Order: sequence, then structure tokens, then C-alpha cells
Amino acid sequence: MGRSPAVPVLLASDSVEEPLASLPGWEELRARALASREEIRVARARREQQEAGVRAARGAFLPSVTADGGVSRGATASQSPRESWSLGVAVALPIFEGFARSADLQAQRALLDDAFLEETAVAQEIEGEVWAALLAEDESAQRRENAQALFEAARENLDAAQEGYRMGLGSMIELVDARTAFTGAEQILIQAVYDRRMARALLERVVQGDTFGRDRP
Repeated sequence: MGRSPAVPVLLASDSVEEPLASLPGWEELRARALASREEIRVARARREQQEAGVRAARGAFLPSVTADGGVSRGATASQSPRESWSLGVAVALPIFEGFARSADLQAQRALLDDAFLEETAVAQEIEGEVWAALLAEDESAQRRENAQALFEAARENLDAAQEGYRMGLGSMIELVDARTAFTGAEQILIQAVYDRRMARALLERVVQGDTFGRDRP
């Protein structure tokens, strides 16, 4: 390795790793996604628009009431000015139109059913994405903990091998093996840290850009 085996290896600490924040619970993540994802907003708006269409179709069966009024001012040469008021109310009753209104109401209800099913399907798809991303993040956190434990064990083993070699109680082969194991454990830890952050980034993207701070190791 280009250095004397008797010289101790100074191991860099991984404490410089920026910690990740604690995650909200499943219900909160689900609620955030359903409130922020563009596709669910579009589906919800379509369903609300179709609900308005059903209400309008129902309203065609009801009588309509209109009112109007007016005021006028006039005077003659021998009288002072006077105001004249008028008020009128009209009630219009729908007449039979060959079941056209019924057909329109049925069509609007069918469209509302389609809009509701679409919104439900989009919501379920988003929930599935959030759940899968949350499971992946949890799995990456467990791998990160396991990699840290492996790294710590390899570091202790290397410390012991260096000390044993320095005191003449260990062989060069043991020291080289310990260094090789440490290097491998370090690479596994680096990959686990990377995977953990990628899993967190994916979860945040699935929840539509939410960030959760940075306060958890």
C-alpha cells in the first residue's frame, strides 16, 4: 500500500454525513401527496365540474322564477314631480320535451360516475407509489444501519490488527486482510449512504417536492 505496516492508519470518520430528518407517518405522507400531485388535482376538478353539470341537469326539472321592477319620475306643469314604481314576478314551468331533460340528466350522471372512477383510480395509484417509496426508504435505512455496523466492526478489527503487528503479535497477512476488509466495508457503507439518499429523494418526489428537513442521522 506504499507505507510501512507499522504506521497506524488514520481512519476518516463518517460523521460529516449530513443527517436526514425524521419522516412523517404514512397517513400524513398520503395526505400530502393527494393534496399536491397535479394529476389528482386535475381529476378532482373534472369530478367537481361534472357534479355541477348534474346539478344543472336537475335544475331543468324545476320551475324558474324571475322578477323585475322599475321606477319612473314624472311631473306636469301644475304638479310637483312624482315617482312611479312597478314590480313584476313571473313563474315559468318546464313543459314536456320528449324526455330530453331526463336523457340529459342520465348522461350527466354517467359522466359523473366516470369522473369519480377516474379520481379514485388516480388516488389509488398515487397511494401505491407513496407506499412503495416509503417501503424502499425504510429498507434503505436498514441497509444503512447494517453497513454502519459492518464498518465499525471492520474498523475495530483493523485497529486490533495494527496494534498486534506493532507489538509483534500479528503477521503482515493478518494486517493486509484487515485492511482489505475495512476497505470493502467502507465501500459498502458509502453505497448504502448513497442508496439511502436516493430513496429519500424518490419519496420526496413522489410526494411532489416535499422536503422534511435534515435532523436525523
